[in-house]
Amino acid sequence: MRISYRASAISLLITLTILIAIESPMLSPPVAEPIRVCFDPRFMWRQVRWTEWLSAIVWLGSLIVLLLFGLGNHRARWSAIVNLITLAQNIRYQYWWILSSCSTPLDIVARSTCVVAIAIVCLQHILNGQPPIQN
Repeated sequence: MRISYRASAISLLITLTILIAIESPMLSPPVAEPIRVCFDPRFMWRQVRWTEWLSAIVWLGSLIVLLLFGLGNHRARWSAIVNLITLAQNIRYQYWWILSSCSTPLDIVARSTCVVAIAIVCLQHILNGQPPIQN
């Protein structure tokens, strides 16, 4: 039995939604003292090497293409190949986060599940042929 591209794209969207919900600041434990934290995305992007920046942007674009093609029950082989390559780069760039004390075991499990789900969807698009036409 073949799993359709649409079913795998929907399951990936559910996995990504769960990951976002787990890493939501609303679910984090309360802080004893209120701290003022400022987030400036321009500063963050200035600190990132250009290869990390490019890899993240290409990965996001190929993931969107992969999900759109999957929801339309079409095959996106080249987007899946690009997604796997840039996913490996992003994992390499975020390896320090996993080893640092910034992550909890729940974060590591959630991110690992998300990475495995994305890799499975990419492999499905690369290895499977076109789904049969349904009338």
